[in-house]
Amino acid sequence: MLSFVRTVVCPRSAVTLRLFSSSASRYTKSDEWIRVDDAAKKLATVGISKFASDTLNGVANVDLPAVGTKVSQGKEFGVIENVKTTASLYAPASGKIVAINKAAVDDNSLIDTAPETEGWLIQIQLDNEKELESLLDAKAYAKAVEDKKH
Repeated sequence: MLSFVRTVVCPRSAVTLRLFSSSASRYTKSDEWIRVDDAAKKLATVGISKFASDTLNGVANVDLPAVGTKVSQGKEFGVIENVKTTASLYAPASGKIVAINKAAVDDNSLIDTAPETEGWLIQIQLDNEKELESLLDAKAYAKAVEDKKH
């Protein structure tokens, strides 16, 4: 699936979010994203949003479960840290982890510089694609981020 840069301008302020996504990207209120890569195989890629990456201001470590681990929508699946804080990562959908982005685990700067492309975290085989309907699209996520800033 082709990725592109989408710029969303929040009308009530001068905030502009650059969302690196495809038309299928969805977001959680806790700042994770998910993109369906292969609908036939129910494969989806998961990571943190640019807003989350910017808020962390320098990822120092990411702790992810092993391939084969089952994750549940809204439940913690890992931890991401900077030098000052630790944040939980929550699964945007339920499924089984089929891949971990070893490059991003080994080089956290990928999460800092390209969290919605090369800095993805896990790939899952979805249990139920309908769970994605409860997530935010790019426009709704941009509004949620704007609301967090006020």
